[in-house]
Amino acid sequence: MDDTFALKYLVDKTYFNETVGGPILFYAGNEGAIEGFYENSGFITKTLAEELGAYVVFAEHRYYGTSIPPNGFEKENLKYLSVLQVMMDYVKLIEYVRKLNGLEEQPTILFGGSYGGMLAAWMRMKYPQHFQGAIASSAPILWFNGTINPSAYTDVASGVFKSMGGQECFDGLKYGFFDLVSVQFDKSKYAQVKEIFNLCDDLTSKDDVQDLISYVSDSLGSMAMVNYPYPTEFLNSLPAWPVKESCTELKKIPDINETDKEAGTPAQFKFNNIQKLQAAANLSYNYTGNLQCLNLTADQGGSLDGSGWEIQTCNEFPMPMGDDPSVSCFTWQNWNQDAFTQNCMTQYGMTPKYDWALDYFGGRNPALDFAKASNIVFSNGQLDPWHAGGITANITENTIALYIKDSAHHLDLREPNAADPVSVTEARAVEMAYVKKWVSHYKTRIASLSKYNAREEIGAKSQVSQQKSDF
Repeated sequence: MDDTFALKYLVDKTYFNETVGGPILFYAGNEGAIEGFYENSGFITKTLAEELGAYVVFAEHRYYGTSIPPNGFEKENLKYLSVLQVMMDYVKLIEYVRKLNGLEEQPTILFGGSYGGMLAAWMRMKYPQHFQGAIASSAPILWFNGTINPSAYTDVASGVFKSMGGQECFDGLKYGFFDLVSVQFDKSKYAQVKEIFNLCDDLTSKDDVQDLISYVSDSLGSMAMVNYPYPTEFLNSLPAWPVKESCTELKKIPDINETDKEAGTPAQFKFNNIQKLQAAANLSYNYTGNLQCLNLTADQGGSLDGSGWEIQTCNEFPMPMGDDPSVSCFTWQNWNQDAFTQNCMTQYGMTPKYDWALDYFGGRNPALDFAKASNIVFSNGQLDPWHAGGITANITENTIALYIKDSAHHLDLREPNAADPVSVTEARAVEMAYVKKWVSHYKTRIASLSKYNAREEIGAKSQVSQQKSDF
C-alpha cells in the first residue's frame, strides 16, 4: 500500500471572527462520509460557531467517504484501519490547520457523536496538549466485554416502544417476531411472507428468513436510536417521533376476531402478527412509500458505512449484542462470542481484541480509570439505546455527564428546533457554558504565558545592557 493518502476535511469559516481570535471547533469524524455528520450537527456549525466566532473543521475518518487508502481494503492492509491511526490523523490535521491559518494560539474543542464521541473523549484524554476540551455525545465507551449486558440495546429499545406505543405495540412486535421465527421451519409459508414484506427476491431457506428477521430487527432498533421529535433524513426519511408513528401503523392492522379464530387456521394467526410487525418496520425503510420492493442486501445505514464498521468491530471494537426474551420485544438471540470470532476470522482474517479498548483507554471502573481526565462533557439521551454503554454519572467536577430526558442519539448536536424537548435545550446551554469556560481558561493561560515570556525577554535585555555598561 502507498505510504500516503488524501484525508478529506471540511472547513466552515462563516462565523469565524479573526479579529478576536475565535476557537477551533473540531468534529472527529466517525463511520461514514463526513458530509452527513456536518449536515446533522447544526449546534456546532451554527449555534456555537456564531456565538464564539469559531473556525469549524469536520475531519473524515480514514477508510470512510473518500478518505480511503489505495488498496486499503485488501486483507493485509486492514490493520491500518485502527483507532490509534485515526487519532494521529486528527492530531496531524489540527497541527496543519493551525499552522496554515495562523491559529497556533487558539484553543481547539473536540466534538463527536456516537463512535465519533468515543474518539472525542479518548483524544482529549490522550492528547490534551492539542485539544482543550471535548463534547462526547452518545458515546458508548463502555460497550465492551465485562462492562455491558449484551441485551442492553434491545432492552432499552423495547422500553422505548412500550413507553411510546403502549403494551399493544410491544406485544405486537414480540408476537410478530416470534411467529416470523417459527416460519423458518415451514417452507409452505415462505411465499406469503414474501408477499407481506414485498420482498424483491424469493425466500428459499431458513437462512433467507433469518436475513429478513435481522433486517427487520435492525430497522426497528435503528428507529429507536433516531427517535427525534421532528422529521429527519439522517439514516432514512423518518417522521417526527418515528417510534410512536411506527406503533400507530402496527395498530392499524386489525386483530383476527373471534369468528375468524373459529374458522381460521394457526397459520392465519401467525400472518396477522407478522403483518403487524411488517407495518411497524416498514416505516423505517419505506416511510416515503417510494420503495418498489424490499431488498434485504441493501445498506440500511443511510449516511453511515456499515462495511468499514464491520471491520472495526472485528478488530478493536467487538461490541456484544444479544436479546433477553424476558425484557425484549425483539427476536431472541444470544450473544455468541465464539460464532462472532469465527465470522471475523473467515471474513477478514481478524481475531477480535475483546479487551483492547478497556485495557488501553480504561472503562472497567470509570470513576478510577477516568479520574485524571478533564474538560469532557459526556451527554446521553434517555431514549437512545446506546446510553446503556455511556457515561451517565459525573466522574469529576471537570468531567461531567448529562443524562437528557426525552432525547435520542446525539440530538443535542443537531441544530436547535422548536420541537426540541426543554431538556435538550437545557443540555445545550450547559454544553455551551463549558465550551466557553474552556476557551476562556485557555486564552487566559496563553495571555499569561505571553506576558511571562515578555518579562523574561525584557529581563534578558536588561542583563545584556548591564553587562555592556560594565566594560
